[in-house]
Amino acid sequence: MTAHRLCGRDLAVLRVRPHETFRYRAGQYTALESARLPHTWRPYYLAGEPGRDGELDFHVRCTGPGGVSEALVRHTAVGDRIRRGPPKGNLALGEEPTGELRLVAWDTGWAAMKALLQELEGRLRPASEHRVGRVRLFLGADALSDVYDTEYLSEAERSRPWLTVVPVTGGTPGEGVYDRLARAVTRSRPAVAGRALLAGPPAMVQTVTAALTRAGLPADHVRHDPLPAGPRDRPGSVGDFGSAGTRMFQEQSIPA
Repeated sequence: MTAHRLCGRDLAVLRVRPHETFRYRAGQYTALESARLPHTWRPYYLAGEPGRDGELDFHVRCTGPGGVSEALVRHTAVGDRIRRGPPKGNLALGEEPTGELRLVAWDTGWAAMKALLQELEGRLRPASEHRVGRVRLFLGADALSDVYDTEYLSEAERSRPWLTVVPVTGGTPGEGVYDRLARAVTRSRPAVAGRALLAGPPAMVQTVTAALTRAGLPADHVRHDPLPAGPRDRPGSVGDFGSAGTRMFQEQSIPA
């Protein structure tokens, strides 16, 4: 590990230098293992476009005691070694013209969207034939104080006329945690055009997907990583996964 930056009490941004080139696509995730919890793995999105300097960035939120996230946030320092798995995931911009695009993330799901935004910007560099329509980035969090990487977000919105950043906090008493985010995503513009990419807890993905399809966006225009089988996840739960015989919580088998 080459950098460990705390962004509040429970969130850390980690930078890791792999021993060999790690090839992945923007929007993918990989599993990490801490030396403090051997054979216990948890998935995290890779934050940033691949191939810039060879190092890998991860955004890790500690939501409870005893898991990989707590070990990485509170008990890991520069110089420590961690293990990673292969890249996984289906979240991608695709090769077709972008058109209107909604990027929807909850908390550290922003890591995946950051990578996708960097890839999209790379397609728009001088001499590129790619064009982009309106891009709206919706960032959900329990409270505005939980929205992080704000300097990057402000600069990204200021320097990219095609980008609008919309922070959204959790639901009010009596409604679902992700209902306000779902309303914001479907209220911003008519939902029948363009595409939407989602990253976050399975319950958020399910809630926003349902809202978008009810609003008229075709289901095949909504992209996210495969959801785990079984009950919807509970906000704030901690999940780790690994190979057969290791500790595993089925509720969060994708980054959340």
